[in-house]
Amino acid sequence: MWEIIEDKIKLIKHYDNLYTVFDSSFHKYQFREKKNTSDLLRFETSNNILLPEQLRSFLKYFGDGGAGPDWRMYSLDQFNIYTPNNLHEEDIFNDNFQGFLGIIDRYYAYESCIITSGNHLGQIYSFEENSFFFKTHDSLFDFYLEWLNSELFQFILDRIKLNHSINETIIELFNLKKIQPRITLKKLASLLNWKNFRNTIDIDKIPEYTVDSISDFSLSENIKLEIRNKFFNFKSY
Repeated sequence: MWEIIEDKIKLIKHYDNLYTVFDSSFHKYQFREKKNTSDLLRFETSNNILLPEQLRSFLKYFGDGGAGPDWRMYSLDQFNIYTPNNLHEEDIFNDNFQGFLGIIDRYYAYESCIITSGNHLGQIYSFEENSFFFKTHDSLFDFYLEWLNSELFQFILDRIKLNHSINETIIELFNLKKIQPRITLKKLASLLNWKNFRNTIDIDKIPEYTVDSISDFSLSENIKLEIRNKFFNFKSY
């Protein structure tokens, strides 16, 4: 699962060599030292809390905080622990919410938090004390995926807006990450909410390419024009 996020981080680091994404000049798409099971057990025992499984696996796979949305993910010792014992907000805690962790520093003094118990275990909420508390994502994986897709989409959008060749961009993605053109086009269609893209692009007729054959890839002028129109008319970004 985290391999998907890792690949996207490598890709955005390639595009963002000037660190233009917010706070990337600080974290540089890097993470601190990876945590092991013993580290996590000590944290849980010391704080009488259970880490959601996705957060545990994230800390072991990537490391102890670092690259992430906005002002990055905290390190384990910076996590803010919220329970009914230390946060007296009656509107928050109930049978579904008995605790959560502030794990990502957001702008304007609020945090992204992960639920640590109850029916919504592992979900991500935005929180500012005495202000708001609402769900944003079903999981930590979804949160990172949306962040990276949004940032990557912007880089691809900028390249196409600057009249960078669509064919060359797709070939570059293949040469960089071995992403087949068929997959790139499907992802672009998904990012653009292009529901009927198969009416324009016959995906099934696009072959598998190799290092030797990728230079032969080419979209027709009509398809390239349609993709550009979709980019420029996209309303949800």
